[in-house]
Amino acid sequence: MSAILILAKPYDAEVVRGVCVELGHEACVREPAGVGEWVERRSPALVVLSTRLTQGEPADVLAQIRAGKHGATVPVVLLGLTAGDLEVDRLLPRPLDPDRLGSCIQELMQDSLRGAATGPSRSRVEAWLALVSEGDYFSLLELPRDAAAAQVDLAHARLCREFRSSRPCGAARRSSRPCRGAPGGGSGVRDEAAELEPDSPEGASFEMTEILEVLDEARRVLGDDEVREAYRQQLERAEGAGKEGQE
Repeated sequence: MSAILILAKPYDAEVVRGVCVELGHEACVREPAGVGEWVERRSPALVVLSTRLTQGEPADVLAQIRAGKHGATVPVVLLGLTAGDLEVDRLLPRPLDPDRLGSCIQELMQDSLRGAATGPSRSRVEAWLALVSEGDYFSLLELPRDAAAAQVDLAHARLCREFRSSRPCGAARRSSRPCRGAPGGGSGVRDEAAELEPDSPEGASFEMTEILEVLDEARRVLGDDEVREAYRQQLERAEGAGKEGQE
């Protein structure tokens, strides 16, 4: 039986607990104090965190969770109107819909088990690295171009955990290769990566480092409403100029 940690005020906690039990999962309702140590000791498969807590702030509680080895990658569902700067995997607004909550829990549990068993496939890593030079930040975060800041935050958190969960040990070196259309221009280079074998610990570590850095840059650009709109217009102008050149 998979354990799900619930951090919420009594009403929300009871709704979530009922859904978890109905799905056959162990529901652990706790106070925020000492939650980081508890997560490392019990290794829950999922955390449901409410913006309404009996004590403490959601950002501080999430920081405690993320500080540990298991907590750094455990999926987190946030119950509230907005995620803000919180790196969570799903955002569910109130009033809580038990059916939607149940579907969300099942999806994240399956993804968590699948990721723990295999991590990102080699083809997934290679395809994503290809997007760094050929795609744009919307493509990298797997978002439509009309995405809002909240969607950017959630996509960034999900992808970071996907790749960080299987990040190997080894030397990591920075890349200077920006994505297409990135502010500052330039095509960038990846001269260091050519010296590394992808299947070696150093090569794999370099790839994970590059992926995480580009994800952070994508979030920085797309997370700001004004910068995101300017970036989107820049992409559309470049695409329009490309089509005119082909004609």
